[in-house]
Amino acid sequence: MKFLHPTSLLLALTTLSACDGGASTGPAAAGAPSAETTEAEAEPSPPPSMRADVTREEAIAAAPVSGPPVQREEGPRLTTQVLAHDFGLVPDSKELSFTFAFVNTGDEDLVIDRVKTSCSCTAAELSKEVYAPGEGDEIPVTWKPKGRARQVQTVDIFSNAVGAARTRFMLSAEVDPKLRVDPITLDFKTVGLGETAELGFTVSSGDPSVEVTKVEASSPYYEAFFRPATDRSEGMLGRVDVRLLGTAPAGSVMGAVGLDFRYFDEAEQRPVFSRQSVTLRAKVFGNLKLDPTSFLVGQVDPGGQIESTIRFTHTKGQPFQLTAEFTRMIPDTLEVVTEQVSADTVDVTVRGEAGDYLGRINAILKVRTNVPGEEEYDLAVMGIVRDAD
Repeated sequence: MKFLHPTSLLLALTTLSACDGGASTGPAAAGAPSAETTEAEAEPSPPPSMRADVTREEAIAAAPVSGPPVQREEGPRLTTQVLAHDFGLVPDSKELSFTFAFVNTGDEDLVIDRVKTSCSCTAAELSKEVYAPGEGDEIPVTWKPKGRARQVQTVDIFSNAVGAARTRFMLSAEVDPKLRVDPITLDFKTVGLGETAELGFTVSSGDPSVEVTKVEASSPYYEAFFRPATDRSEGMLGRVDVRLLGTAPAGSVMGAVGLDFRYFDEAEQRPVFSRQSVTLRAKVFGNLKLDPTSFLVGQVDPGGQIESTIRFTHTKGQPFQLTAEFTRMIPDTLEVVTEQVSADTVDVTVRGEAGDYLGRINAILKVRTNVPGEEEYDLAVMGIVRDAD
């Protein structure tokens, strides 16, 4: 993940949610309630900081961006009345937006160091870096939810605020995909080299206007076929059968099935085109067994050590040899080391210092062996360098 300076108009944030511009509250009634007002209606509503359904207008009103408070606090202070917003049930086909607001209630300049989000599907804007006492700002946030079920995204503001170097804003939603697929991942598990295997998933939608227009596999080692449902009375659109081909190479074989679909947006009175996908994975083995089948680095702290090992073992106990080199290396500080553990076992290790790099570890290691039919493996190195928090 990369951290972008807050002076940038667009800041990449990791997976947040944002407001859909819900209905604004009516004007506040001054004085005592009228004779027609019931006793329940006369009860004051809880402040915005105690509620999850705060609107954009309430958020800004709760944290005024100008005008000094009656009494200043010592040092810079980042004060906000709204730290969380819940969108409720939302479709994955819409971009959501919400605006948080804050004010410097201290007696010194508030300096924003950086803004960090939990997902690249979220973005936020911050107009500047330094806020004088009594000055504040709005933080518009946009979120493009994907997938399904409950999702929570965060936006962290790092500053010189006394006692609160990090202020966390939180967005949440129950995401309902326009096009539902079940399951969302097809795992073929272990398949013999040269063998074929088949699995499938169902496709459905609660919107009767949804129509699947195209289904295709992203990898040449998979095929996908869509079989439309004969009865759509319960939202069932059909089934997709996926076949792993016998031409798949040894090792971890990843892929995806993409489904293009369209539906009619009643609010905008126009057709909308979108896409859904299902992840595919398989472990193809011949005489060589790989444990694991990818270099799984996980999360590494900035400046930390990157390291992961795959063990190659000949299942028939025969001796073999291999060589390894990078065909892609991010970060560029990685190296590969091979160790002949025994005649039929070799360890291949990827390692290196993270240094100043921040973001995803994205590397491919090509391994060449002298085993017939298993001469080449392209192995992914996966992980991320980022702060633990």
